Amino acid sequence: MMDAATVADQFPEPVLAIDDGGAVAYANDQFLDTTALDRDAVTGSSYTDLDRVFAEGFSRLRDAVSVVASLETDERHVQATVAPADGASAERVGARVTRLGDDRDASVLVVLRAAADQSGEPFDESLHHEMVSLSSDVLTIVDEDGTITYVSSSVRRVLGYDPEDLVGESGFDYQHPADRRKVADALTEATSNPGEPVSVEVRFRHADGSWTWIESTIRDPRENDAIDGLLVSSRDVTGRRGRQRDQERAETLFENTQDALFVVDVGGGADEFRLTRVNGAYERLTGLSNEQLTGRTVEEAFGPDDGGDIAARYRECVTRREPIEYVEELSVPEPGSHWDTRIAPVVVDDEVVQLVGATRDVTTVREREQALERSERLLETLPVGVYQHASDTDDGFRLVNEKMVDILDAESKADLRARPVASFFADPSACRAFVERLTERGVVRDEHLRLETLSGDTIWGSVTAIAHEVDGETVYDGAIQDVTERERYEQRLESQRDDLEVLNQVVRHDIRNNLQLVTAYADMAADHVDDAGRAHVGKIQEGASQAVELTETARELAGVMMTEETTTHAVGLASVLEREVAELRDAYADADVTVAGELPARTVLANELLDSVFRNLLKNAVQHNDTDAPAVTVSAEPRDESVVVRVADNGPGVPDSRKEDVFGKGEKGLNSAGTGVGLYLVRSLVETYGGRVWVEDNDPRGAVFAVELPTVEV
Repeated sequence: MMDAATVADQFPEPVLAIDDGGAVAYANDQFLDTTALDRDAVTGSSYTDLDRVFAEGFSRLRDAVSVVASLETDERHVQATVAPADGASAERVGARVTRLGDDRDASVLVVLRAAADQSGEPFDESLHHEMVSLSSDVLTIVDEDGTITYVSSSVRRVLGYDPEDLVGESGFDYQHPADRRKVADALTEATSNPGEPVSVEVRFRHADGSWTWIESTIRDPRENDAIDGLLVSSRDVTGRRGRQRDQERAETLFENTQDALFVVDVGGGADEFRLTRVNGAYERLTGLSNEQLTGRTVEEAFGPDDGGDIAARYRECVTRREPIEYVEELSVPEPGSHWDTRIAPVVVDDEVVQLVGATRDVTTVREREQALERSERLLETLPVGVYQHASDTDDGFRLVNEKMVDILDAESKADLRARPVASFFADPSACRAFVERLTERGVVRDEHLRLETLSGDTIWGSVTAIAHEVDGETVYDGAIQDVTERERYEQRLESQRDDLEVLNQVVRHDIRNNLQLVTAYADMAADHVDDAGRAHVGKIQEGASQAVELTETARELAGVMMTEETTTHAVGLASVLEREVAELRDAYADADVTVAGELPARTVLANELLDSVFRNLLKNAVQHNDTDAPAVTVSAEPRDESVVVRVADNGPGVPDSRKEDVFGKGEKGLNSAGTGVGLYLVRSLVETYGGRVWVEDNDPRGAVFAVELPTVEV
């Protein structure tokens, strides 16, 4: 790398080199000829003394030198007028101001060129390359769309690319997506304000794939025809941003942590420890302010007794040169207070210059822990779960016994203490309501609550609890018994009672009505034994047939209701549908029963009662049809893990308000215009198979009953 004088002498143009102190370090012969100055008179003088040879524009030149020297940008171009010292004619020149080197100690070069030549031959490219390579900044020229037309070789050092890798590329493609709008706005601003620098910090993708933070100064140098586009000077500020981020993070943590933090200067050969800073938590917990502590020794701040003990601990840390932790008894905020303290040394040039520490008041915690330890020893032998928690259910349990660990399926007591109390309730609102009732009443006995274990299972717990005051705080002590099996049994019994009531209504009401029909028409048939009586005999037969069907449905329904656990297995769907369609055609010759498409060869999870599902749906489509020519269409739609069977009819359809009710218990004949217990049986069976059933509208009229069943591989 050439020094400034060597570089300057390579230029055919006038060149002035200015050192970091603003003195003229060197002027080449061309500069001396142009200005009619003597080298000895110029060298070592302040470059600002040269204003005498500039008839106009020296202030712009001075500003450009200042900006480049301060590292704000790598290069500036200005216009000025040179008036030689010997009185020769003044000449308009363009001045390029650039920096050699990557720090503030680098020299600044001022290269002059006659204004008339600004559109002529460019500066010598080898010299330009030498100057640019000396800069730590990446110099880039981009057009208004962000396409890179030039990039300096320093891009290798900063971003890992060869210049030719980037020329012709869109700079936006290399910028972080979150920063692209910011860059576009900066380009627009620079274009709108020619000559004015616009700075922006963005992330640029390094050649190794990582993101590098760069600070870019963008300028539209329209006064310089040699630069076609926007000039961008960029430098790597990743380290600086990292340091700023770390400093901001540390400051935020220092001021917002719940622990009391402090900083102590070490002096006098580790014989003097003077507090320099404490955070807000320290002031709040100790009752001592920064003003009371800052600049004071620990003996002055805490008194000779406590201060002497504190100094001894600090001295131990300095000697050991490693963090130490201890519990100390101090007189702040009141006598007998216990503090859990941790301190660590700060070493600079192999000398401990500071201590940083964190402390927390554990007085109340220690007392409570001792009481809890006694309680835990007494409660571990109980066969029920025992707990204690505070009013804030977002906090964990304060006390649990081993039975609680077992009930809530935890690995340890620590698992239960680490999670909010409310998280063990299946419904968080139920937790709040329970605590409110307990607070109001003072005691709750044998209340059944739905709880959720750590394994995700829902259980029922019978909870007895009391609310009481401890040190002015409401706490809750309780005992839990797992009554899940009992609760489930009671729910099964209740459900079975309801179901049996439905069956009882069916037997007592619907079947009785049909039998009344049989009786009535039989009476009529007794008086009509000729041809006219055949119609009545037909009615008798129809009523008897319906009665048989209803009793069959009732039998199947009773079987479903009385079974505690349904056994399922793989059933071929197509054979069941084909069999039931054939039976419907035989029973209702006037009905048009068709199968749309080919039934899929899928097996579903069901049992022998699957026939009843489709028998009820198919007969329902005919029996409740209000047309002279009932039409029923059966189709099946295979899905990834299920199959949907649709039974469509051209009957009256089902209003939206009734689409859910048609599956209700006892809809037929029980003060309702529903479609009978058969649909209730359909839903009951389908849901035991893990499927679902619903009603859709048919087009142009009628209803479509859809059944989705899970498929199973055989």
